[in-house]
Amino acid sequence: MGSHVKQSSKNSDVHLHQRRGHVSRHQVNTDQQANQGSEKQCKKSTSGRSVKSSSITLTIPKWLYCYLPLIILALLLFTSAWISSILWNRVDNLVMQRTEMDGWEVVDLFGNFDTNGDFYLSFDEALPLIRLMSEFKEVLQGDYATQKNVTPDEHVIDIKANFSPLNISTMTKDWAHDINNNYSFHGLFQWQFPNVPHKEFPVSTFLNFLPNGIHSIPQPGTVYQIVSAPGNVYNVIPAMGRSTRHFPPQPSGKGQSIHSLLSMFHPRPFIIMRFPPQGAMGCIKAISNTHVHVIFRVHAEFQLNEPPRDPFWFSPAQFSGSLIMSRDGSSVEHFHLYVPAERNLNVDMEWLMEDNPEGMEVDIGYMPVMELVSRGHSRPSLMFGDKGNSDLSKADNEFEDVNPKDFEWDKQITEEAAREALELEFFPFKTVRYYNFSEAFERAGAEDKLVHSILLWGALDDQSC
Repeated sequence: MGSHVKQSSKNSDVHLHQRRGHVSRHQVNTDQQANQGSEKQCKKSTSGRSVKSSSITLTIPKWLYCYLPLIILALLLFTSAWISSILWNRVDNLVMQRTEMDGWEVVDLFGNFDTNGDFYLSFDEALPLIRLMSEFKEVLQGDYATQKNVTPDEHVIDIKANFSPLNISTMTKDWAHDINNNYSFHGLFQWQFPNVPHKEFPVSTFLNFLPNGIHSIPQPGTVYQIVSAPGNVYNVIPAMGRSTRHFPPQPSGKGQSIHSLLSMFHPRPFIIMRFPPQGAMGCIKAISNTHVHVIFRVHAEFQLNEPPRDPFWFSPAQFSGSLIMSRDGSSVEHFHLYVPAERNLNVDMEWLMEDNPEGMEVDIGYMPVMELVSRGHSRPSLMFGDKGNSDLSKADNEFEDVNPKDFEWDKQITEEAAREALELEFFPFKTVRYYNFSEAFERAGAEDKLVHSILLWGALDDQSC
């Protein structure tokens, strides 16, 4: 019995312990569940916090929408300006290096043809330069009139050159020291006589003074081109580059006739001047069934020095002239070309200074006589003999005098009107009438207007200014 009690007590203890173990295990499970629940709660709270943090939005002020593009644009402009400044500094350094090596004239000339500024000449860019160089073939020797073949039945006419050198006292500045020490004046003082005193020319030489198509001569007052001024290709040559030339370019077309005639004065005429107005123009003054009377005007200049002396440019105010010729071009009745001498100054001069090679000195003066005049009318070339010189020794009074006023015309305008028409073509500003001092006051008094006076160092309507 006792053992049974003990055993039962043991069983109860074991059962108690088991229940306690069950309770403790239940507690453990409960704790684990609680822990798991808290962990889940923690995870939920953590995930909740992460969701909340990922959904945070930035609020941009409205004013920033307006200024942000401007800020970006400013940054782009600053960046481009910075890059451009670096590139331009490199370009400037390159230009300075080439200028030191080749001179500014060469760099400037190159820039005129380098239209896209890439410092290389493409074929299209170089083509005008190639044409320009071919046009500027220098004329060292040659007489185009004498090179022409004169047929036995062709007429020739004798032309005489009258020339009086520049009156040095009329120069506006005192060049006494320079004249005696600067050898640039050498060509001026050596030019005392015409290059060719008299010479015969074939009639075909003077056909170039008529309009194109002599069988359809236009009405009196018609102005036409004889030698046209060059295009932009010529004028891109820098001014100093044009002024340092010694020899004229090879004449072509109608320019050959003018070159041959002006060569009677000096061997180096430039029928295309360095600066406008340039070229030659004619105006029909009168016509009849058999003859035509032409008034013409030429702007040309001479370079007086030979190398190694620096160039000396002698630019007459203008060459004015008249020509009477048969309408079929077979004969010349009268020819006269001259520098007008009614003004006090009629010649412009420019020359390089020894102490300043890149600068030029300028002055103006007066030359009494510079003209070409025909001696009689044209005659068959056989009358001049084999060499064409048999009549050149005759005195002027042995030639039959031809007076332009002796001709009868069907239609005509005055010589003054023809010259004014040419003047307007060369100087369009002359469409506004200019008056001399006395005429201006008479006109102002008659019209009750004020007088606007302009003081000039020379004339505006010729090359003497």
